[in-house]
Amino acid sequence: MKEFDDWSEHMGFEFLFTPENTKCFGELYAVHDPALLIHTNCLMPFERCYVIQLVAILVCALTKICIGSPTPTIRTIVDFSWRNLCRLGIKLPMLKNLVATVMLEAEAGKGIEEEARA
Repeated sequence: MKEFDDWSEHMGFEFLFTPENTKCFGELYAVHDPALLIHTNCLMPFERCYVIQLVAILVCALTKICIGSPTPTIRTIVDFSWRNLCRLGIKLPMLKNLVATVMLEAEAGKGIEEEARA
């Protein structure tokens, strides 16, 4: 993920992702969606770490989106992470719905704000 070495800075996080806190975010997601553990158990350790990192990035990025305000950086990070999960064949319907819902609501909120200004 060389493209996003400083992505956490763009998103306003006070910390950088370390293996420890990435694992925490991955475990937090896995509590709500056991499919993550099912999909990652058959992967090699480095692949498993990469998938968990992508999930952690998505969860963190989605928590930073206010209605109507997905910045281009956050949108790029979400798109990049989601595309890579799909490319690896990781199917997480709960995360898919979460990504779609948050991004659609953010876009809907943007439209409402634009109409209110007009």
